Amino acid sequence: MLTIHSVIKNEPFVYYAIKAVYPYADTILLYDTGSDDKYTLADIGQLISEDKQGKIIFKQVETDCDETYYAFKDVKELVKQRKGLKGRGAVRQQQIDDTKTEFFMLVDGDEVHYQDTMRVIVSEVLTGFPQDKIACFLPETWHADLTQIIHPPYRYTGRIFRTDRVGVICQSPDERHCDKTTGRAISRHDKSSFIAYVKPFAHFSVYIKPFRMDISHPRHLDYKELPEVMLSNDCFIYRYMKYRKDNSCQKE
Repeated sequence: MLTIHSVIKNEPFVYYAIKAVYPYADTILLYDTGSDDKYTLADIGQLISEDKQGKIIFKQVETDCDETYYAFKDVKELVKQRKGLKGRGAVRQQQIDDTKTEFFMLVDGDEVHYQDTMRVIVSEVLTGFPQDKIACFLPETWHADLTQIIHPPYRYTGRIFRTDRVGVICQSPDERHCDKTTGRAISRHDKSSFIAYVKPFAHFSVYIKPFRMDISHPRHLDYKELPEVMLSNDCFIYRYMKYRKDNSCQKE
């Protein structure tokens, strides 16, 4: 019933991201666009070795441009510069074409879900998905620090889609899922539903790429608020501190 779509490149949280949704998915499409850091490569290998049910389909795919480090303020200019190039949007469309289930769910390598949320998605959202809807929006929050603080933004973002009724607008790097019939980008008010009563998933993009969001107004975070899959194996949390230090040294 549900396929996970994950497009990654150098994602230090990918192990958590996939393990959190693994029990609830029929298939997991994990497509890598050129990871070269040792942590991500090791995590991919570990995920595959632990895939006892054969759910993970891993592919290395090529793109024409690197979209790892763009800032949101640069999107409009980058869309002009990269017109006609194959980016992440083309990879997302490839995943739709490769999907055999009725629904798919986006789970990038920096997004970690809570178990209660996944149970609700499988038991309520998918079984009762309105026929006139093609997408479902879930709440998300941006974690700024793994053990100390959390950034307050709390918004809704499209994460669950009907496979046969959506496509992708491939305007690199501004890739958006769209209504296959009209070609219009899907919004929360257009043929979509949303659920507000589940825990927002943890989105670590702001911590990995701090240039994408201001984190000047954080609040304290209880360590126990992190998703269960992270608490059950916190070695990756502490390892990330080394990842950040290593990458900072490389940039200097």
